[in-house]
Amino acid sequence: MLKKISDYFSITEDGLFTSFINPVWAVPFPDTAELDRYFLLRYGDRIGSKICEFYADSEDGTIKGDKLSELASMVYDINARKWEHLFGVYEAEYNPIENTDYIETINETNANIRTDVGNTTNSGTSTTTNNGTATGSNNGAINEFGFDSADAVGKGTNNGTNTNTVNSSSTITSNDTSSGTNTINDNNTHISEHRKHGNIGTVDAVTLARNEVDFWKWSFIDQICKDICDIIALSIY
Repeated sequence: MLKKISDYFSITEDGLFTSFINPVWAVPFPDTAELDRYFLLRYGDRIGSKICEFYADSEDGTIKGDKLSELASMVYDINARKWEHLFGVYEAEYNPIENTDYIETINETNANIRTDVGNTTNSGTSTTTNNGTATGSNNGAINEFGFDSADAVGKGTNNGTNTNTVNSSSTITSNDTSSGTNTINDNNTHISEHRKHGNIGTVDAVTLARNEVDFWKWSFIDQICKDICDIIALSIY
């Protein structure tokens, strides 16, 4: 006897959407119980495939617990890459009547090398001269003691003059030369971004607007549900 998808899942219990671990649509569609109900009410009449039978409980025939987690993991892993790209389209921000929108990055690098050479020379002569004269005099009386005499008696006088003259000169000559070379690397990098967008004229605005309406007749969640059915339902629809 063929069983429907709704026979394998209970509308009041956790389903596949609740069992997906951190799916790409988790932020804009946080109510997983609502998604489980939507899936069963919209696609539950489809006939389950052998995959459902494989994961079904042997007693009541439903898919639950660890088996439900295993099935959810398999379904998500198979479709993960596709769903990531579809979600990127779903979240894309754009102007529907523009057919070009891109950012051009310009990277400019200027390399400048500057060399400074310098020489410094210091020279000079220093001369020091010292001239001086020192003069002194010695004056005094000459006394002698007579034989068996307690007092000295004068014999004569001593008068003298001393003169000392000093002349000195010293000369110091110095020459000091120094040189140096400095190399300066001046590298500048300038990065600028330019956004170019608008209609380049290949498609008129009315056609772009009509395509926009047709595109958003597509439902991201319905696409996810159909991809799930491709795995757990028979291909008779």
